[in-house]
Amino acid sequence: MISVKRQALFIISLIGIVLTSLTLATTYAYQSTRVDYDENSDRSITVNSGVLDVNFTTSNYVNTDNMPLLKDFLSADYIEFTLDNKKSNVDVSFFIELTELDFTERLKTDDFKYTLTEKLNENKEKTIGTGSFIDLTKENYKLKINNSNYININKNTTKTYKLYFWLKETEENQNYLENSYFKSKIKITSQFRNTVDENTLAYKIKTNNNILKNIDIFESDDTGLIEINNKYYFRGNVNNNYINYANMCFRIVSINNDNTIKLVLEDKDNTCENSIGNFEIGNGQNMTDTEFNNNMLNSLIDFQDNYLKDNLDYLKIENLCLENTKYSLDDIEISDIISNYNYLPKRRINGKILYDDECNGIKLSQINNKNLYVNEFNVDDVIYIGNKLNINSDTYLYNDYFENKEKSFWTSSLSNYDNGNINEFIINNNVLNETNINNVSFYRPTVTLINNIILINGNGTKEFPYIIK
Repeated sequence: MISVKRQALFIISLIGIVLTSLTLATTYAYQSTRVDYDENSDRSITVNSGVLDVNFTTSNYVNTDNMPLLKDFLSADYIEFTLDNKKSNVDVSFFIELTELDFTERLKTDDFKYTLTEKLNENKEKTIGTGSFIDLTKENYKLKINNSNYININKNTTKTYKLYFWLKETEENQNYLENSYFKSKIKITSQFRNTVDENTLAYKIKTNNNILKNIDIFESDDTGLIEINNKYYFRGNVNNNYINYANMCFRIVSINNDNTIKLVLEDKDNTCENSIGNFEIGNGQNMTDTEFNNNMLNSLIDFQDNYLKDNLDYLKIENLCLENTKYSLDDIEISDIISNYNYLPKRRINGKILYDDECNGIKLSQINNKNLYVNEFNVDDVIYIGNKLNINSDTYLYNDYFENKEKSFWTSSLSNYDNGNINEFIINNNVLNETNINNVSFYRPTVTLINNIILINGNGTKEFPYIIK
């Protein structure tokens, strides 16, 4: 039960609970949750939570029928519940928590997962949240949903969801899962939507900046917060996009159309004084594009394990896009190796067409069964920020390459193949260049905050960076 002060009255009640016994020694309930709204009420509102029991155990052998190892969640059993907001006159956010947790420690693993789907019809559903229990504690555990931690239900709307718990088969020895158990209750609470939005970092940034529109991304020297296709980028040499996270200094790159927020590392120290946030990528001679990408991925995981492992709760699982499709110089897609060709990012930049969030290559969200929470700039990001190909540009990515080579950094975007040399887009001396992947250089990690992160303090300056909850 929670109590908040608002000019409305909500009552959430359980309707028609039907208990069913499933093969996993599990008690699941079909639950419908209704929201009622009293527009004339001026008293404090009380939200009563519906609670479901979850209780299952693995058997002596994890490959038995009781809790089988699965390739994907669709073969697992699930809890189905409905959120009913038809009688309300406001939009509502629902939070899902696991409470009264009891489990064996060996279930704190990437192999033990949950998946939340929205039921579109009797035969179709879409995934809106997924994660592992590697960071599970005995305290209440909020499930991540749509890169945030809540479900939005608009007024006059009813939606049905399925929540799966499952063990992922990795084709490796997983005997450590034997004789494990997991017990919890599922708690669903609600919050008036506006109580979330107005206190968020995304909202504050949008309202505290003059938003620039209709600019030429490839040619403009504009500085400030720009809006492109319902996304917002800090462009040019701005000084109000500093933020502290995980005891490090980051710069805010963009607010995405789902209100997730992309950050780039500015400094491994939270004072933001040195502005060295780059890490070396392992390199070698005569590397292929695949070998270079693998080195980059290993470097990202190293950063995640060494600097972020205790700070993943507010980060979105990344989708790293590797665009390795090849095109001849006369713009025909090819599969055979020829003496000169362009990769897809180079082709797009030549045509002044930027990345539209639909990955046209290999998309990775896991590496070695580990969720990826770290990413790297692609060439489109640095163009939105204001960098120009082969031209010195004044942006907040400035780095004095000639004084300190460690301040140059790769993007994740391959450029071209030129008579035996594979080139990648790189930033040095604030110029977007192309250089051979066998050269020693560095990468600059990016992360993405889940949407509707609450702002605690700060104004985004170097002296007073944003502090989030």
